[in-house]
Amino acid sequence: MRIISIILFIAFLLPATIYSEFNSSHYNFELSIKPGSSYLKAKFALIYFNRLNDTDTLTFLLHKGLKITSLKSASLKSFSFDTTGRPFYRYAPEAGLIKIVLKMILKKGESSKIEFEYEGNIKEIKPWKNNLINENWVELGIYSPWFPYNPKLKDFTYKGILNLPDGYVPAVNGNAIFKNNWWELESSSLVSDITITASRNFTINK
Repeated sequence: MRIISIILFIAFLLPATIYSEFNSSHYNFELSIKPGSSYLKAKFALIYFNRLNDTDTLTFLLHKGLKITSLKSASLKSFSFDTTGRPFYRYAPEAGLIKIVLKMILKKGESSKIEFEYEGNIKEIKPWKNNLINENWVELGIYSPWFPYNPKLKDFTYKGILNLPDGYVPAVNGNAIFKNNWWELESSSLVSDITITASRNFTINK
């Protein structure tokens, strides 16, 4: 666990400008999933690249079954997490809305780093019966949404560490490599979702 912490500490210190060649946002994360209890715990560092108009307010969707334990940013003034149940996004009926108010205007073309920590349970999403965590099948994506997601981001890159119980193998929209008892996930190409499926019936290609 000390090795994981060191890797994530370095990743969380990466400057926003490192991803400027894409003019897009980037997620660094550590994710732990316990399929038997439909539970996940996550730590994210988002380099948010503002492609839109100048603003002092950012919004993100996050599954309302998740509890935010920490939200930090050097530019943070305040934040709220609305889980009232009203639909904020038609394709994510279980989503709550995170509203972040910044201390100053974030201009178009500028970046801001935001750190999130949260945990909770994601079960079957009605009425579609997809994006869930149970003992037999894990399926996560923007329909959950299990990570802080804004449809206006359009596309981004990501890099993360995934901890799963023994026997579970993931499939992602990127690369997944098993190393030192955890999975290293990454997409250096632009994507519009962080999709993770996992099962004890998957096998590792060697």
